[in-house]
Amino acid sequence: RNGKFLREARLTAKLQHPNILPVYEIGLDRDGIPYFVMRLLAGEGFRQIIKRQKAGNPEYRNNYPLDRLLGVFLDTCDAIAYAHSRGVLHLDIKPSNIRVGHHGQTILFDWGLAKVAGTDDGVVFDEDAEPFDPDLLNDMTLSGLMKGTPGHMAPEQTIANGRQTTRTDVYALGTLLYYILAGKLPVKGGSVGELIKNTRKGNIIPLRLRAPGQRIPRSLAAVAMKALQLSPENRYPSAEALRKEVIRYLQGFATEAERAGPVKRLQLYGRRHSMILTMGLLFSIVLAGVIGLSLVKVNTQRQKAVAAQQTAEKNFELYRRETERSAHLYEDMKTFMMRTTS
Repeated sequence: RNGKFLREARLTAKLQHPNILPVYEIGLDRDGIPYFVMRLLAGEGFRQIIKRQKAGNPEYRNNYPLDRLLGVFLDTCDAIAYAHSRGVLHLDIKPSNIRVGHHGQTILFDWGLAKVAGTDDGVVFDEDAEPFDPDLLNDMTLSGLMKGTPGHMAPEQTIANGRQTTRTDVYALGTLLYYILAGKLPVKGGSVGELIKNTRKGNIIPLRLRAPGQRIPRSLAAVAMKALQLSPENRYPSAEALRKEVIRYLQGFATEAERAGPVKRLQLYGRRHSMILTMGLLFSIVLAGVIGLSLVKVNTQRQKAVAAQQTAEKNFELYRRETERSAHLYEDMKTFMMRTTS
């Protein structure tokens, strides 16, 4: 028992990440009982937050919209990606092992089931990674027994001596994303045995059936279902790849998992550039208005010019007629005068 306690302390102490609860000291007290000192874990459990949000609690619906819940998920993915780069698998990722601080900080804890992996477990070590001693740490585990939380652990974890890799944690992250979206586990079971049986068979319930009354983005549903594939080879290759998929969704891009067609991509493009498109539309409307007003003004001026020309032509015709009449009158007067004098 003390060995498992010290193992978790030693392993956690070597993981230095903002989203992993730090260990400050490990030692023995006067009675020889081991202890370790960690930072006070303030805040609220992520499972409780999701449950209250899904239950319609106004405070939690306002304070924890989907985008913020996904922010906690991204922080968790980042912590797992870091741990994998250090050669450590968590193997017990679930909402109740995540705490959200009063100021929004995400903390992933409980590394009691963690395993020190090797490159054959899908681990790509960071160049600056401090090496672990797998013989020291892994020998303290209950080798050969099924370890994990039913409903959250991957199918390979339900089998004694099943091969666990970084994709095992990817599956657990998939259950976490599924839980964020639906507020329920991805597999059903009236007992632990039934949960494990359905997990082994890959009986994942589609999100639209698991939460029919909720509006769940298809993009995220596709991401969760890919992470929850029965075969590890069909899941995301890493926690970082899964994290990038969710970031694509948040940035308004199509995720790879949904295999979006040209129409969907065009819709997403419109949403991403809605401000530019709106400004362009407004500019086009204003420009059309200005052009329209200018055309009306030009047309009015043209009509006035035509009317003035017509008036001038009419006046000229009157002048011409009056001139001709005057000329005729002059000739008549001239003829009359000549007759009178003769």
